[in-house]
Amino acid sequence: MFDIPDTVTETIHAHQLTVGRVIFLPMTEHRVEVETVHVNGQYVHVDTTRGHTFMWPATERLRALR
Repeated sequence: MFDIPDTVTETIHAHQLTVGRVIFLPMTEHRVEVETVHVNGQYVHVDTTRGHTFMWPATERLRALR
C-alpha cells in the first residue's frame, strides 16, 4: 500500500467516527468508508460501504482522512 501523508490524515477516537468517514483499519491499514458504526464502550463495530464488518477495541485510536 502507498503511504498517505500525515497532512491529509488525523488521529481520532472511536466516538469521533461518523457515517461517511474514511478510516484506515487498525489491523490492516486498508482505507474504508464507514457505513454504520456502533461503539459500546469496549468495542467499535463498523460496517463499510463495501459490505465488510470489522470490530476492534474502543480504546484504539484510528487514522482517518480529514
